[in-house]
Amino acid sequence: MIKPLVYYYAQGHLLKASCYEFQGRYEESKQWIEGYADLSWFEGLDEEGWKVVNLHRVYAQGNRLCIEIKMGNTSAIYEYITYLREHPDETLEGLNTLLESANRFGYFVDAELELFNQQLKRFWELAPEQWDTHYRKHFNAFRFASFCKVYAEYYFRKGDYPKGLGQTLHCLQLSVDNSYTEHIIGCMALFEQHRNFATPEQQQLYQSLCLGVRANEKNHAYDHSAGGYL
Repeated sequence: MIKPLVYYYAQGHLLKASCYEFQGRYEESKQWIEGYADLSWFEGLDEEGWKVVNLHRVYAQGNRLCIEIKMGNTSAIYEYITYLREHPDETLEGLNTLLESANRFGYFVDAELELFNQQLKRFWELAPEQWDTHYRKHFNAFRFASFCKVYAEYYFRKGDYPKGLGQTLHCLQLSVDNSYTEHIIGCMALFEQHRNFATPEQQQLYQSLCLGVRANEKNHAYDHSAGGYL
C-alpha cells in the first residue's frame, strides 16, 4: 500500500535522527528531529497525510526528551515520565533509556520507576510465547532482556546485590532462550563479578542456565568436514 508522500519525508528525517542518536551525536540528532516535528506546512495533505503529521509530532516529542535524558539533562525527567505515562507502549524503551542515563551520570530514579511498578510486574510475569506475533515477541524479548541487564547494573550500583543478581539471571534466561549472544556474555560477566553475593538458589539457576548456553553452542557447532553447520 502506497503511503502519503509526507510519510516518506518524515521517515527520512526520523531515520537520520536515529542514526545520529545511535552514534551518540545528540546535537545533530536533535536537528533532524526538528525536521519532522511539525509538518503541517506540507502541501497536499489529505486525511491520511494529517495522521502521519500528527503521529510524527508525537514521535518528535518523545525523541526530543529521550535525547535530553541521554545527554544527562535531569531537568527533563519529569516531562519524560509524563510522556511515558501518556504513551504506555513506550514504557519499556523509555525506562531503559532512563536507567542507562542514571547509570552513566550517577543519579537514582527509584521514585520514577515505582510509578511503573505494575507495568513492569506484568512484563516479568509474561511468558515469551504469549506475545502476539513472531516479530513482536522477539523484539519485546530482546528489549526486555536489555532492560533487565541495565536494571541489574543499577541495583549493583546501589549495593542491592540480591535484586541485581535476580535481574541478571532474568536477562540471562531470556537471552539463552532467544540466543542473544551479546547479552549472554554480559550477564555471565555480571554474575561472575558478583558471585559471592549469590544465594544457593541463584547459584543453582546460574549453573542450569550455563548448561543451556553450552547446549546452544553445540546446536550451532560448525562441522568443518561437511563445510557447514550441524
